[in-house]
Amino acid sequence: MQTQTDGYVTDIPYTSQAYPALAPVNLLMAATLAGVHPPVLEPGAVVWELGCGHAGGLIAAAVAHPACHFFGVDFNPAHIAGARRRAADLGVTNVTLLDADFVDLAREPGALPGCDLAVIHGVYGWIGAPERAAVRALLRHGVRAGGLVYLSYNAMPGSAAMGIVQRALREAASLVTGRSDHRLRHGIERIKALRAAGALHLSGGGLMEGLFEKLDQADPAYLVHEYMNASWSALYHSDVARDMAEARLEYAGSAVPYENFPELMLTPAQAEALGEVSVPHVRETLRDLFISRILRKDLFMRGVRRMTEGERHHRLRETLMCAAVNPAEAADTLSVPAGEITLSPKFRAAAEALWEGGPQTLGALVDGPLAGATDTTLESAALLVSAGFAWPCLAPPPESAVATSRRALARGAAAVRAGGLGTRVTALAPRLGSAFELSGLECLVLDGLWQGVPDQTDALVEHVWGPFEAVGETLLNKGERIDDPTRCRALLADMVGRMRPDRLPIWRGLGMLPETVVRA
Repeated sequence: MQTQTDGYVTDIPYTSQAYPALAPVNLLMAATLAGVHPPVLEPGAVVWELGCGHAGGLIAAAVAHPACHFFGVDFNPAHIAGARRRAADLGVTNVTLLDADFVDLAREPGALPGCDLAVIHGVYGWIGAPERAAVRALLRHGVRAGGLVYLSYNAMPGSAAMGIVQRALREAASLVTGRSDHRLRHGIERIKALRAAGALHLSGGGLMEGLFEKLDQADPAYLVHEYMNASWSALYHSDVARDMAEARLEYAGSAVPYENFPELMLTPAQAEALGEVSVPHVRETLRDLFISRILRKDLFMRGVRRMTEGERHHRLRETLMCAAVNPAEAADTLSVPAGEITLSPKFRAAAEALWEGGPQTLGALVDGPLAGATDTTLESAALLVSAGFAWPCLAPPPESAVATSRRALARGAAAVRAGGLGTRVTALAPRLGSAFELSGLECLVLDGLWQGVPDQTDALVEHVWGPFEAVGETLLNKGERIDDPTRCRALLADMVGRMRPDRLPIWRGLGMLPETVVRA
């Protein structure tokens, strides 16, 4: 019997942060931008996530796509136990969560139904050769014709420095016993001392300096899983592509929109040096020599069907878009490997249209505020999403999805009431089909609006702070403990007053806000 560890960390749960980029609507749009026909998540469609962790994103996607079925697999039983509790608590019945090792699962024909979309985020490079072979077997037998696979992994040569840090940290951590987080702290202190003493391969700025800064700043649960797995590997794209070919999958493009545009990935001189390379996996691997990129986010397909330009143009024009950022805070430039792009002011105008008017089709944006911003709808779509102005989104959710999202928010609000305003929670964004992180204050404000509290600062402050104040709670702000009730309310009034115009338009576009809250 294959054990459930196999060198993979299971004594510390992974982080539970939200990844909106992994929502099906985002991955299907990325496939369209790459020029391939994405699968259609029609009734009966099946989505897998292999290495689903706490399955927050998978459960959120299941809520947004009630006619589809979602399967999550993870070999940390604590992850699956918690995910099952959450799904049951929210009444989500179209998700199945399996506590299973990939090797064992691959030995059981029919353990998973055929899928139209599979998500494998990070885990492929964190597991050993037998487990990777099992993943390939699952994909080979499980991905339906026309199915799409998202596969992210630490990529070479961009992850070379990370590989050095990972090996050094893990070797240093092996000198002590105990839980993974304890050994991690010991390993970090040791390799920091080596760096300070001039260890050649741990020295220098740039990426290496950034990696050491992250060791000080990142959540230990993330660092344990990123650095402490015995089988951690950074992979060349060619090797991954050959692996996927074994699973009868072909490289289709990148899940990062701008990466599907060659002119944004290399300077003209670099492109000339690379030349014409007709073999896709060789072209990608050689191109990676020019690019400082730790993580590749690849799309593979079973039976790639290329779109005509007309088909792609039509599909993109019909795509609904929603606001992803306050236009006043959006950047005017986009950094890509080939340099920095100065965005037309029309992109900000498009973001303002989404911010003020709510979701609308890309076609409406291209015919309106985005008219003439780029040469093609394709470019406009890629830049709008890549620059963080907008997300693709779904049609208004059914009542069942709204009710489930409301239950999730109520559970989050209860957690904040119990743990304090410093508690962060995960809500559901039904028009995105993703989990969505909220601060404690954001959660209670949003919960108040759903409870019918007027969209007024004073009323929302009373809803947020009244119960805390009644039991003698104080407020901690920038390290200062504030005991005076008047000061507490004044501080919260300032925060809520700034939050309302900054967050409500995003929540409205994501289907998180009650329809009774009118636009400002």
